[in-house]
Amino acid sequence: MNSVRRNLAAPASSTEMTSAQSYSQREAAVNVVKILGMALLAAVVVTVSYTLLAQEKSEKSEDTIEVLMGQEVRRIAPVTISRETYKVVHYGIGEGVRTSWQDERTENVVSVEHGNQPVRFISAEEDRKKGAYESAIEKYRACIKYEGEKEWVKVYSSFYVAECFFLWSKTDPSKLEEALKSYDNFIAQFPDHRFVPDSWQGKAHCALMLGKPQVAKEAYEQMAKGEFGPKYRYWGEIGLAQLELAQGTTAQALERIRKILIDTNAQKVPGVVATCKLLLAKGLVAAQKYDEAIKNLKETVSNPGEVGKEVMATAHSLLGDCYRQLGSTPDTEKALMEYLKVVLLYPAVESEYRKALKNAIELAESFGGDTYKEIIKGLKEEAKKLQK
Repeated sequence: MNSVRRNLAAPASSTEMTSAQSYSQREAAVNVVKILGMALLAAVVVTVSYTLLAQEKSEKSEDTIEVLMGQEVRRIAPVTISRETYKVVHYGIGEGVRTSWQDERTENVVSVEHGNQPVRFISAEEDRKKGAYESAIEKYRACIKYEGEKEWVKVYSSFYVAECFFLWSKTDPSKLEEALKSYDNFIAQFPDHRFVPDSWQGKAHCALMLGKPQVAKEAYEQMAKGEFGPKYRYWGEIGLAQLELAQGTTAQALERIRKILIDTNAQKVPGVVATCKLLLAKGLVAAQKYDEAIKNLKETVSNPGEVGKEVMATAHSLLGDCYRQLGSTPDTEKALMEYLKVVLLYPAVESEYRKALKNAIELAESFGGDTYKEIIKGLKEEAKKLQK
């Protein structure tokens, strides 16, 4: 204690003063770094108060929000959507360079995670993600019926009931009508919600599979208006082009597709260009322009990483059809190879797999000879498996 008092009272030695000065300089340097760091952070941190849609009930939260954009750029701010402050919002901005945080469209919101989720809703989400759709629907409906439930829980539950029925229909087609009805209910109840364009798209898919082209057309037309942003506009136009091809109005479909392909913004929406090229090829095949169709299809299959398995399988199958129509022996052999690619590489795409398998057997048998005996045998064994 005495030494402490003495140090307080006595003048500091030169060594002590030098040490103190050194410490003071270090502290000042640290403070400068901190100030620079805060300035840099201030340049990054923005406050986004962005209302995508309106709902009846307002739920506010003081939670810190992480907004993940592009390549993990983080901005910390309260984000208000639908008069609700969501805990985490993930934005997808594609390949374009953004100049403002305020020009986000509803289509760019990939997912929203709320805080304080009720246990029933969490359980429904888990069931949906693992494919237990019947159980998930029961729990979502319980959330909707519960009078004291938060509004956003009821809204999300309504949409996911439709999604569950749609996903369930892939193994049980009898659920398509329920899916279509549920999408309709969501659109009617929540016309301004960000899930509305997805509901129109889901409705169109259900209608097509149910053999209701007029209902699908109405849904695609809603998307094609552009009110939900370019992404849904392109997919709406693509849907209309598919209907036109199916109805035999090939020239109209090709014109619609080519307009999308020359739109530079379409290249920023994943899957749009590849799907358009595939549809263009289908239209060219329908118009018997096989050489031009082959050129487009080759471009599509040359980038397997950019398109899904369904597009790849369909493109290879169409290439087989084109080569087969050209008729020469070398072209017919090319056709067989394209069908075999579908059989070997894309068995999960069942519709194309079945067609390619049938076409491959027919072509291999037409060639005859010992060269194709083993191929025919293997293909027929695969065909037998499908019949079981």
